[in-house]
Amino acid sequence: MSTTKILDSTVISACMNTINSVNLLDKSKSQYKTEASKSVYDETLLGFPKERIDEVLREMRVEDCSDNEEYPNIISYLRERYPYLGEGELSTALLALIKYALRGMQSVVVTDDLRFKKKLPELLAAPPIKKVLGSIVPNIRVTGTIGLIKQLYRKGRINPETMRGIIADLQKGTLYITDKLIDELRKCLE
Repeated sequence: MSTTKILDSTVISACMNTINSVNLLDKSKSQYKTEASKSVYDETLLGFPKERIDEVLREMRVEDCSDNEEYPNIISYLRERYPYLGEGELSTALLALIKYALRGMQSVVVTDDLRFKKKLPELLAAPPIKKVLGSIVPNIRVTGTIGLIKQLYRKGRINPETMRGIIADLQKGTLYITDKLIDELRKCLE
C-alpha cells in the first residue's frame, strides 16, 4: 500500500454512476489505503440507497474528524469563507489535514470539483488552519478521477481492455469530461 487517497463525493458518484465496466473503487482499494469523511458518506447517501453505498464502500474507512478539538472552529470559518464549497469538500480537506498533515504524513485528495481543487491551497492557508499547523507545511496533493485511473493503469491494476471500457463509459456517461481528459486516458494505451 502507498499514499492514502481521500475521496470526495464527486469521485464516488462517478465510480458508481458513470464507470460501469469496472468497480473502480475496488481497484483503488486494492492499491491504496482509501478513505472518505463522514460528511462525504452522508452526502453520497442522498443520491444512493444506503445498502448500495455500504456495499461499494466496504473496506474503505469512513472517518469522522469532528471529535478533533479544532474541527468546529475550522469548519465554521471555512463554511463562512467558502459558502460555495460543500460540507463534503471541506471535510475532505480537514480529514487530509487532521489525520495526515498534522502527523507529517502524505495524502492525496481525489475530487472532480474544480473549484475545490483550485481553492485547496488557499483553504490550507486559512488563519485557523495555519494556527493548528504552526510550522508544518502540509503535504497534501490533489487529483481527480482521471488521475486516479491513470495511476491505477500505470500500477497494473487496470489492463488495456478495462481502460477501453472506462473510456467508453466516460464518453457515454453523464459526468462532464473534456476531450482532453479522454485523450489523456487514450495516451496510456499507446
